[in-house]
Amino acid sequence: MARLSCGEKKRFEGKMVRVCVAVENDEVLDVLLTGDFFVEPEEGYDILLEEARRILLERRSLEELARRLEKVLIENDIRLYGIAVDDVIEALQRALASPH
Repeated sequence: MARLSCGEKKRFEGKMVRVCVAVENDEVLDVLLTGDFFVEPEEGYDILLEEARRILLERRSLEELARRLEKVLIENDIRLYGIAVDDVIEALQRALASPH
């Protein structure tokens, strides 16, 4: 049975990002991003999540994930407001390290 684990990162401006992952047998099945931010254009959110899922399912490193997300932002002219890719990675690290 999959377990849900979440991690958060709060920026000094008060903005927060939460990353939740569904994990089963040490394999990430899904990822969700929520918090005090928005993505422009709206469909950029789905593009970012799909890339994060793909990288995590391939069991790539968080450094690779950060590089790919930055590349996806540029290639698709996606803008994040309120958070940065580093915040997402830090929240994800906390989620993956969570014992729940």
